[in-house]
Amino acid sequence: MPEVCAMSEAQPIENPWIIAHEVEDHKLQVLLIGPAHAKHSHFGLVIADIIGHVALHFDMDAQDILDWVQREIDEPTTTLTRLGPN
Repeated sequence: MPEVCAMSEAQPIENPWIIAHEVEDHKLQVLLIGPAHAKHSHFGLVIADIIGHVALHFDMDAQDILDWVQREIDEPTTTLTRLGPN
């Protein structure tokens, strides 16, 4: 089970990159790039920030975006495939 830390703890991550782009057959390729010590919680914070930015961009409540994301997690419309070692 991944280590869980308190949300009040600062978790800086240096140079986090989440790159999503379309490849052949309209499939989405997502690359997670960060330092070797990066944990799931580091990228979770980046994803939370992205949700906030999407909500601001579309003048929506972040919870509405998060609810939609949760529906996608519960019933995925695409299959996830791991391409790399991590």
